[in-house]
Amino acid sequence: MYPSGLDITDRSAAPRERPQRGTDPPANLNPPSGSPMPDGLRVVVADDDDMVRSCLRDWLTDLGHEVTTVGGGRALVGACAAAPPDLVVSDVGMPDLDGVSAAAAVRRRDPVPVILLSGAWQPDQLERAAAAGVTRCLDKPITPLQLVTAVEAVRGAAPPRPPAAPAADDRRAAFLVAVAREVRAELAGLPVYTRLLQAPGNPGAVRELAAKIDAVLARVSRLLGEAHDAGRVCRGDVRLARRRVDARAAVERAVAAARPAAGAAGHALTVTVPAAPLWVAADPDRLEQVVANLLANAVTFTPDGGVVEVSAGADRDDVVLRVRDTGVGVPADQAEAIFGLFARLPQTHPRAKGGLGVGLAVVRELVARHGGTVRCHSDGPGRGSEFVVRLPAAG
Repeated sequence: MYPSGLDITDRSAAPRERPQRGTDPPANLNPPSGSPMPDGLRVVVADDDDMVRSCLRDWLTDLGHEVTTVGGGRALVGACAAAPPDLVVSDVGMPDLDGVSAAAAVRRRDPVPVILLSGAWQPDQLERAAAAGVTRCLDKPITPLQLVTAVEAVRGAAPPRPPAAPAADDRRAAFLVAVAREVRAELAGLPVYTRLLQAPGNPGAVRELAAKIDAVLARVSRLLGEAHDAGRVCRGDVRLARRRVDARAAVERAVAAARPAAGAAGHALTVTVPAAPLWVAADPDRLEQVVANLLANAVTFTPDGGVVEVSAGADRDDVVLRVRDTGVGVPADQAEAIFGLFARLPQTHPRAKGGLGVGLAVVRELVARHGGTVRCHSDGPGRGSEFVVRLPAAG
C-alpha cells in the first residue's frame, strides 16, 4: 500500500549513488557487521508526534524489545549517549534537530543501526542519510508489518515465530490488544495530513476544521491507548526497560503534558520537587505514564478552577510521589476498588467524558512491577483525593 522502505546499508568505497526507493522490502538487506544481536533489543524511538511515538513503542514492546521514547532530535542524541541502544527508530521532521542530523550525531559516537521515517523524503535527506550510515529509510504512514520487517532485517534474524495460541481466558485480552494496535496503526498517519491542511496558505475554515480533526484524533488515540494497556494488564504482559533514573524528570515531563488540560479547566497546577536527584530503578516511559495517569485523573475529576498539586520526595528508603486534588473525592469503601480494571465511581463529575476506566488499573500494575505501592486517600465525596506512590530508592 505504501512504499516499504529503502536499504542504504551499502557503504563501500565505490562512488555513492543517491538511493532509490522501491515498493517492496529488499530481499537481501545486509545488517551491520558484527555478531547478531540477541532477542529483546534496546530501542530508542524518537518522534515529536505523541500518537506516532506511542504506536511505535507499543508495536516494538509487543515483540519483546525494550523501548525508550523521546520527543525530539536533541533528546535522541542525549538518550543514546546516556545508554547506548541496539537500534534507533527516528522521525526525520522534528523541529529542534532533524532526524538525519540526530542520526549522524549518534553514529559519530557509536555505529548503532538507525531506521529513519518520513512522510515527505527529499533527495538531499536521502543523500545525507546514506552519508551518515543510516541503515534503512521508511515512508510514513508505516504499518506494523513494515516496521517488523525492517527491524528483523537489521537484526539479521528470521522473523519471529507466531506465538502459541492463548488460553481461553486470555483470548479477549489478546483480541483487545490486537484491535487497538491495528486501529492505531491506521490512524497514525492522519496527523501528517491535518498538519498540511493547517498550513498558513489554506483558508481559515479549512485550518479550523483540521484543528478539530486533530482534537478528535487525540481523543481516539487516548481511548485506543487505554484499550491496548487494558489488554496487556489483563494478560500480565507489561514489559519494562528499567535503569537508574531520576524520578524528578518523569514528574516534570508528565506535568508539562498535563498543563494544557489543566489550564483549559482553570486549575492551579503546582509542582514541588527537591533540588537533589531522586534515583529509582525504573522504566522512564512507564514511570512518566504513572504520573501522567494520576494527573489526568485529578484534572478530569476536579471541578473547574480547582487545585492539583504534584510533589516528589525521599522518605527513608523510598521515593514518594504524590498527586493531590480538590476534586470530587472518593467514597471510603471505593478507595481500593477504583484501582480495578474498568472501575468507575458510582457518581462522576460532568467533566468526565469518555475513557474506559483503566488508567488507575494501569498505574497499580506498573507500580507493582517496579516493586512499589500506590494508595488512595480521601476524606469522602467532595473532599478531594490524594494518590501516593512509593518506589524503592536506588542509591
